[in-house]
Amino acid sequence: MKKGSSTIRTYSTLLLSALLAVGVAYPNASVSAAAAPDLQSADHSAIHLDSSLHKGDWKLNPPAQGTSSPVQSLAAAAPDEPQNFVDPSDSSEPVTVIVQLKNDPLKVFEANPSAKARSSLGSYSSILNQEHSAFKSAALSKTGAKFKREYSKVFNGYSVTLPANEVDKLLTLPNVKAVFPNEEVHALPVADGHEITPNMDESAPLIGAEDMWDSGYVGEGVKVGVIDTGIDYNHPSLKDAYKGGYDFVDNDSDPMETLPDPTKPVNSTGSTYDTYHGTHVSGTVAGRGDPEHPDAGKGWVRGVAPGSDLYVYRVLGPYGSGSTENVIAGIEKAVSDGMDVINLSLGSTMNNSYTPDAIAADNAALAGVTVVISNGNEGPDAETVGSPAAAQLAISVGASTPPLQTPIFTSDTAGISYAQLAATSPKLETESADLELVDAGLGRTSDYANIDVKGKTAFVQRGEISFAEKAQNAAANGAMAVIIYNNAPGEIGGATLNGAEDVVPAYTISQESGLKLKSEIAKGNNHVTFGYKAEVDLLADLSSRGPALPNYTIKPDITAPGVGIKSSIPAFGGDYTNAYEELQGTSMAAPHVAGSAALMLEKTREEGLQLKPDDVKALLTNNAVLIKDRDNREYGTNEQGAGRVDLKNSSEADAIIKVEETLPAQLQDDAHQTSYSGSLSFGLQGAGADVTRNLTVENIANADQSYSIEVKWNHDGGPVLTPASDSVSLSAGQSTADLNVSLSVPEGTADGLYDGQLIFTQSGNGHVLHVPFSVYVGETYNLADISNVELDPIYLSSTKEGKGSTLYYALNKKLVDYEFDVYRFDDEGNGEYVGYIYDRDFQNKLDPFYYSYDWDGKVDIATKPGKKRVTLDPEGVYGIVPVTVEEGDKTAEVVTDSLSQFLVDNSAPDASVPDELVVNPDKPNVGVLQGTINGDLLLDYFYDGTNLQDLIHVKAVNSVKGKGNEYQGTIDDYGNYTVEIPLENGNNNIDLYISDDAGNGTTKAAKSYKYKYKPEETFSTDVELSAKQGNIKAGKPFNVSVEFKGKQAVQFMTVEVTYDAKLKLNKITPSSKQVKIQNDITTTDAEASLAKSGKKRAVFGIEFNKPVKSGTLVDFSFTASDSGTYDFEISNVTMLDSNQQPVLSGKLTGTSVEITGKKTGKGSTFDDTQSLDDNLTTDEDQSPDGSQNTPDETQSPDQTPATGENQPASPDSDPAQQPDNSQPAQSDDGGQQGTSPSPEGSSTGESNQPQDASSNAASTADTNTDAQGK
Repeated sequence: MKKGSSTIRTYSTLLLSALLAVGVAYPNASVSAAAAPDLQSADHSAIHLDSSLHKGDWKLNPPAQGTSSPVQSLAAAAPDEPQNFVDPSDSSEPVTVIVQLKNDPLKVFEANPSAKARSSLGSYSSILNQEHSAFKSAALSKTGAKFKREYSKVFNGYSVTLPANEVDKLLTLPNVKAVFPNEEVHALPVADGHEITPNMDESAPLIGAEDMWDSGYVGEGVKVGVIDTGIDYNHPSLKDAYKGGYDFVDNDSDPMETLPDPTKPVNSTGSTYDTYHGTHVSGTVAGRGDPEHPDAGKGWVRGVAPGSDLYVYRVLGPYGSGSTENVIAGIEKAVSDGMDVINLSLGSTMNNSYTPDAIAADNAALAGVTVVISNGNEGPDAETVGSPAAAQLAISVGASTPPLQTPIFTSDTAGISYAQLAATSPKLETESADLELVDAGLGRTSDYANIDVKGKTAFVQRGEISFAEKAQNAAANGAMAVIIYNNAPGEIGGATLNGAEDVVPAYTISQESGLKLKSEIAKGNNHVTFGYKAEVDLLADLSSRGPALPNYTIKPDITAPGVGIKSSIPAFGGDYTNAYEELQGTSMAAPHVAGSAALMLEKTREEGLQLKPDDVKALLTNNAVLIKDRDNREYGTNEQGAGRVDLKNSSEADAIIKVEETLPAQLQDDAHQTSYSGSLSFGLQGAGADVTRNLTVENIANADQSYSIEVKWNHDGGPVLTPASDSVSLSAGQSTADLNVSLSVPEGTADGLYDGQLIFTQSGNGHVLHVPFSVYVGETYNLADISNVELDPIYLSSTKEGKGSTLYYALNKKLVDYEFDVYRFDDEGNGEYVGYIYDRDFQNKLDPFYYSYDWDGKVDIATKPGKKRVTLDPEGVYGIVPVTVEEGDKTAEVVTDSLSQFLVDNSAPDASVPDELVVNPDKPNVGVLQGTINGDLLLDYFYDGTNLQDLIHVKAVNSVKGKGNEYQGTIDDYGNYTVEIPLENGNNNIDLYISDDAGNGTTKAAKSYKYKYKPEETFSTDVELSAKQGNIKAGKPFNVSVEFKGKQAVQFMTVEVTYDAKLKLNKITPSSKQVKIQNDITTTDAEASLAKSGKKRAVFGIEFNKPVKSGTLVDFSFTASDSGTYDFEISNVTMLDSNQQPVLSGKLTGTSVEITGKKTGKGSTFDDTQSLDDNLTTDEDQSPDGSQNTPDETQSPDQTPATGENQPASPDSDPAQQPDNSQPAQSDDGGQQGTSPSPEGSSTGESNQPQDASSNAASTADTNTDAQGK
């Protein structure tokens, strides 16, 4: 659950909770309002903003969640009217919703027979069927609903797709209790972090699993269901444990993980198309491997409950994503299949105890199944627990650390700085190394201009450039390591170098540690010692915190190891040797507790106990180990819950302590009124409140036992918690004892959270049981008229291209009218009023609810008369604030407490674009465009080193015959982009778009390209030798020409021509105007293979003055002394385009020449020695249909003008004495044949081509040695 623009807003959960609790239906009535001009009576004087948007910070640090006043815990009264919690919409687009019907689900009824002596189970099934039929018939007749999934076991209702503007109609249908949105659900993403070494073989023993195994408990006979992304059931550690399951993504009985698809890219969150999450979780629960003998056939990973029966339900598909409707279906199926324990390492960011998946989880617990859910990875802020983890009856699990070695930097003056190694970074190999720190600012290239870091450690602040660039810049300047300190309070979570090369070890530390070290460096105390410190049982920063809303329930319930957990992953290729990976998150913690529950169920069943889910929950939470931070401060109850799970303590307990709870309206029916939990949550209480709760101590050992009671507060002062007695006792045969506990909140108690532990210490053996408690003290929640104003995304473009943003806000009381004012802020935070937002739709949104409004980024300004619509300009930080009018108000009020900031970016990204489309040499039907992103305002404010592709987008649109196809590009960490465009038959009109996430650049192409493509034609370039055929006499010179033709323009070319050593090479003549010789033309027969075969080889390089697609390269003049057939071959051709990218080589075709007669002796005559015609074809010479515009594409040698004088040579002349512009050939011993100078522009040194050019192009193809020539 990564924080981002799609995060469900805090108030959404608060208001939804309150409405669910009191049963406030979504209002349909409209209220007449005062005219909009009344709103202009508001005071529009300047306001001030302490902005968290800073250019160069690269990371937005949103305000901590939970800082606003808490919602009061409202009485749970069953709602009389159907509830709608789906955002209102006028759209006719289809939307999927979850409909809850009124009756109890079947499994809940079955587990909790009514005191009213209801009818039989079969009769109750008929009641449900009738209820479903009545709703379905009405929905089909009155709406455009399409039914997707039907629920009856642990949730009573349907998932339905219908037009968004018809959702309200569902409230009028028979038996509807509530309508919920179908939320997106994810396998909780894994966060990178600590340099870690622990594995399952360390985390399982830490929680006491090894003690249970030694006692003979492995989870045998216990069914555990994993509801997740699926499983690779062929994994050697899992194949014997896996017993079955179901796939709700593909709707079949094969819950295999999503398989890799090379055509599917990594998505914007970094998730791969294929999945592994469920396999990893399954290994932690039930892996049957042997870490000491991983090659023995069962693999490596041994889960917490290796003897349990594993069932897997796939509810999350590609990229680890799914929705509420499948999660509910998975829970239903797991309960129907008789699971004893189910694990859900998934969720959404909605903090609410009564979402439909949370209701299903609670009902599964009521039906007798222990439900374990990961708490979320949104920590360390308060109120970040997600759903379904907020479910009251489930066991939600936070993440702690197993034994690990934490890297530290110790300063004599600044103390210890705890560090984390950035992902993919190399490590410092030397412990106890003395490191000299040099302050290198932000670690940019310019920051190293006047400092020396050679052999030292660069000390830099986070921001402006990526972690990888900081590590690379440090390496480039000779540093041995880099330490990066945060630019915001706390540690840096998830730093990664993304596999970058040429880096030094990169470690991150907190802002607090960094500022201390920075201060000491300035004083000259710039040495630290690197080492490691053994640590265990620290709460992971990523672990989501409670409480759960709306009742301020303690969450998580318990913690478990969730950092550096090595477990199974799929091996889709079938090689499982390395099919294990270390991951971290609450997803890894939850299966430790699910496995623990399986072990305790096996043990207690053997002892004759039949524990219910609330018993299992209490047994684990009562005996958990309370954990502390590095300052020896005990974590709060809404951070660690009851503490870290400890199976040894749980297995030795003689009693369990449960807290009696009254089920809320969302769960209760007359079949069940009471439940139990393992924690004491008093919710929100005002000063002067007195509350009494009942605890039940249950004797599970059937033995005499007595406990002393102690109240331990985490805070001094404030409320008073008083047990009715300072001890409690049970005798053998006595099943339970009750204990009342009273809370008193004195008048004048300061608002805030107060929490602690109720400690029960057993007489004799000293065994300790404990119950966490908490209370929030505060006044009744008094929200502003409009609160929780937020734009999603927090940036926009006010131009025509801009895609705008969605404005979210909460109306907390009935209003007459309202608008939103917009201010522009300078660098000092001073705001200037620029205009207002008003829409007639606001008149339909005057009653308390959570609303949204699609805003185009423009504002109105008052004019006389009327108003004028304007854009927001210049770019920069702006703020939006509500202005309200209540009944009876004479002037409007500017609600400055609800001011929300946002960024205006009106400019497209600065980027380089290629001059021409390049065809992929390996895929001739694919065009490639490449360039570099140089900057954008969104990058200035929001780039954090990992989210470049979230902020900048590159695509190409290829239009052929009026039909356009869109192709997304990729951008690497350095801003280099690539777009591959499949080419279609005909004229391809390609537009390149480089845009930012605000919408700039989305409608105006950065550059356009035209390319004609014929599929039957090859994009390779053919090179061939040609010669005049027929009646060539011995002793007469003849020409062999090197010609080429292709669709892609060539700038550079190297060629090798092999010929018979008996031939005399007179000269080689290039095109004098368009070709430059790039290296000496040499001939050789030194190679053994050449000498043996009687061959010689001419090697030369050519550069064209401009890119060309076809023509004649050079002309060889040979003379044969004897008659016969002479073969010529061409090989090792390398071609590059103008960007020095390879051009694919096609056919390489040789030729043969037939020589007749005998040489007549000294002074014999020779034919003309021709020069080459300049018949090379450039891009400009190409006609629209791809043909050349020159009349003669290829002239035979005897048609070309003579070299030099442009006149035929004398029949008696020696060709070596004729003046020409040709390159002198080399004799066999290296001497020159002829004395003419090199052609103008030729080079006699090293080639200007890349050194490895020959390795980058194809140089082998068909070699045609047809005796008839070409």
